[in-house]
Amino acid sequence: MKEPKIKFLIAPSAFKGSLSPLAVAKAVEQGLQTFADKQRIIISSKIIPLADGGDGTLESIKYVVGGTYFYVDCPDAFGDIHSAPWLLVQDNAIIELASVCGIGNGTRLSPLESHTRGLGVMIRHVLEKHHPRKIIIALGGSASTDGGSGALYELGARFFDKEGKPIIPKGGSTLSQIVDCDLESLQKLCSQTQIELATDVESPLLGTSGAAHVFAPQKGATAEEILLLDLALTNFANTLERASVFKAQNIPGSGAAGGTAFGLACAAKARIISGFSWLYDLFELKASIKTSDVIISGEGKFDSSSLVGKASGRLLQECLSAKKRFWLVAGSIDPGLDSTAIGIDQFILPGKNKFADSESISAGIYQVATETFGNI
Repeated sequence: MKEPKIKFLIAPSAFKGSLSPLAVAKAVEQGLQTFADKQRIIISSKIIPLADGGDGTLESIKYVVGGTYFYVDCPDAFGDIHSAPWLLVQDNAIIELASVCGIGNGTRLSPLESHTRGLGVMIRHVLEKHHPRKIIIALGGSASTDGGSGALYELGARFFDKEGKPIIPKGGSTLSQIVDCDLESLQKLCSQTQIELATDVESPLLGTSGAAHVFAPQKGATAEEILLLDLALTNFANTLERASVFKAQNIPGSGAAGGTAFGLACAAKARIISGFSWLYDLFELKASIKTSDVIISGEGKFDSSSLVGKASGRLLQECLSAKKRFWLVAGSIDPGLDSTAIGIDQFILPGKNKFADSESISAGIYQVATETFGNI
């Protein structure tokens, strides 16, 4: 067999609300194959769909390294029961918050009422029925800003108001009422299993860089609700830290998933990790980058925030270090970004900033590949 003239690595993230990482990768591959067929040259294309904790994380891992899906009936962010997957890879359980109680599961946005109880149901089921060596929870795509209180409740935590009456957490709106909590049952349940929290953000829990101010607007919060949520999270954080005797609100990433990272780190001693770094090692991306000529990534919207922690930005830095060509396909790109200055060789804008679909991605990739390599 002849050696490929060009070796492509296809490693996109999701186009949120449109296409999963794998769907984007397949569209890119189709465009490259059309280019190769028309140019009558041999190429190779390796697909490693990327996710850094949000939608498509389970699908990406299943595609690259395999594993077995299991399904659990659990509530979404508003309490409606549905069947959600988790993935067993060797003796590690991987849970994706987005598929359990994420923003894509609901038909409405309600930042004060949405909660993470479904995530707690899922974690408890995995702990009690499967006893994995480790649980990794991908925290992107959250619909709620409840500090993880819903998940903690389902794992055994009990919360009380100033009169000592039990409180069942029902979203961020109830956090201001909690003045005490009992974590004994939760900590006993979680004590035998290592829990890691994969996220693509470094935000703390509170303040202008925290869960409410930065991410609650994406979940429908008004300016008034953002302030209410930040105050409620402050009260909850102080209460939970007193009970657990562990300070977690300023740990980078604790603001992820509406503060769910904080709640699980503080109460269950879960460890916050970089979603990209985790998948970078799991997928052995370094070796794939080294053996490729061109790396193609993708993201629904590429802007300055993409360069700080997100998969496409982190992959760009790895390619710059390895001195590899980097192409990026995106539904939209911040016009203020200078592609040359940040090291992107080609921007592909399928549909010219319109809603991107598989066909337009394939066509855009074909055009750029032909313009770049058409005369080899």
